[in-house]
Amino acid sequence: MIQISPLGERILFALSRYKYLTPSHLVKLGVSPSIESTRRELRKLKDRGFTWRLASSSVPPNLKANLVAKRVRNEDLNYLTEKGAKIFAEETRIDLRDLRYPKRIKTTLSNDYFHRVSSISVHIAYRQWLDRHDFEPVDELLYYDKRAKFKSLKSTIETRVELKDGGSKTPDLIFGYENAKGQGRVFVVEVYNGARTKYIEEQTQEMLEVLQETTELSDRVGVKKLPRVLITCEDEGRVARAVERIKQNSFFDFDRIGQMLLFNTAPDVWDDFGSGWVNLFGEVSKLEDL
Repeated sequence: MIQISPLGERILFALSRYKYLTPSHLVKLGVSPSIESTRRELRKLKDRGFTWRLASSSVPPNLKANLVAKRVRNEDLNYLTEKGAKIFAEETRIDLRDLRYPKRIKTTLSNDYFHRVSSISVHIAYRQWLDRHDFEPVDELLYYDKRAKFKSLKSTIETRVELKDGGSKTPDLIFGYENAKGQGRVFVVEVYNGARTKYIEEQTQEMLEVLQETTELSDRVGVKKLPRVLITCEDEGRVARAVERIKQNSFFDFDRIGQMLLFNTAPDVWDDFGSGWVNLFGEVSKLEDL
């Protein structure tokens, strides 16, 4: 039997669920009491070949307009190695196909760091929301992963769907779960970091057109239900501008669409995934009430 500390076991379990986590993510999850103790344990796991890390040194999006902004070292994104995944699967008897881990070692992440960290934070908040309400997760699809269970997909991304015109669409996150009444629900989540409102409008229209064309995304997540589209922006100002822009587009001028689209700020979602979602009519809802 492999000897791993209780903290190490908790870290391996968290990585197997989320694929990539920073020390701050692990503290938010309650895996570890502090950043420092997390880093110490991660060093031990890395030295044994159970985990590795992606390093990133890039400028946060809100600083790019500042000509004197310097590249800064961000928190590493830690992940299971193949060795760590196999050992964890053996110890826990969890099917290796259900674990999230990269199939090859990578050491740096240059372009997608802030968007990926934001997406992971949303994923964590979603799981914590499920736990608080005793809802049952069905599956979660991520734009930065493809598990072995999806070998039949041509794409290396489990959220990507191929379209009839030869194009494709890749949502950031797709969540499927059952509520306390056993009713299935699906959320397609798009995470925007500093995006222009025109871009959000165009991407949202494309997403709704995909949902009209195919049920593959909800089928893939295992819940046969029309998804609601959740959109997060960095702050209230961006949310307000995105909503106003979308409302001016006649494509969205239908009651059903107005109810399907829900907007929120990323910090509020990280704090409480289920609350504060605003539809195109300005109505604020809790997700558990929908």
